[in-house]
Amino acid sequence: MRTTDLVTAFAPGLLASGVEWMIAGGEQSNTVMVFDLTKPPPFVPAKEFAVGGKPWDPVFSRDGKLAYFSLFADSAIAEVDLAAGKVTRQLARGLANPYDVIMSRDGKTLFVVNQNLATPLKPGESAHAAMP
Repeated sequence: MRTTDLVTAFAPGLLASGVEWMIAGGEQSNTVMVFDLTKPPPFVPAKEFAVGGKPWDPVFSRDGKLAYFSLFADSAIAEVDLAAGKVTRQLARGLANPYDVIMSRDGKTLFVVNQNLATPLKPGESAHAAMP
């Protein structure tokens, strides 16, 4: 992991196990990183696993077991099981370069912002460079 790879904000949450976690997406590594905040700094990932598509803007489900990441380059949303360390499903219908995800207070609705870029990104290219 390179520190320059962490381009998304983290989302602190409490998993069912009672451990405080922080999650981040790696735009260039195409991975999700899970950090255990009960450990002293410097923080290193307790888990890191592939999700694809330049993951950004994580948000926890209400129970803290799942997280949702926008996959900018794949024009999809990844639903991630944090305990299992894997993508459980991808939501892609009607999305075009999503880059912000917000969960409703009741946890029933996921709001997604699309950027709708006309040209796809090249491998290794930062999505930030394509932003207006």
